[in-house]
Amino acid sequence: MSGKHIELLMNNRKYLMKAIDFSGKNDIPFLLWAESFHYVLATIAVTLTIGTALGYVLCRTFSQIGLLGKLNYTFPLLPMLIFFVALIVIALEYSALASVIVKKGPLQSM
Repeated sequence: MSGKHIELLMNNRKYLMKAIDFSGKNDIPFLLWAESFHYVLATIAVTLTIGTALGYVLCRTFSQIGLLGKLNYTFPLLPMLIFFVALIVIALEYSALASVIVKKGPLQSM
């Protein structure tokens, strides 16, 4: 790419950020926090829906086969709560660490 193409792309990026009211470094911690929690919420939703259904189906299937004896499905409440708390802690730590790193260095796109 030539210098003019890169400059044009950078200007377009600046105009886009102004259009969505992105003012710079002060908005980045919130954006990082919001992004990480979107991933956490998506993971929780998939775990509760697909994971629960798959666990139930596997228990019924293995119970019918009789390979492991008779199995009764019980919802793993405590492991799920621990998993969700761990996800939230990881998301908080990630967003805090990323915010510190971003605040130390200049934004090259600004």
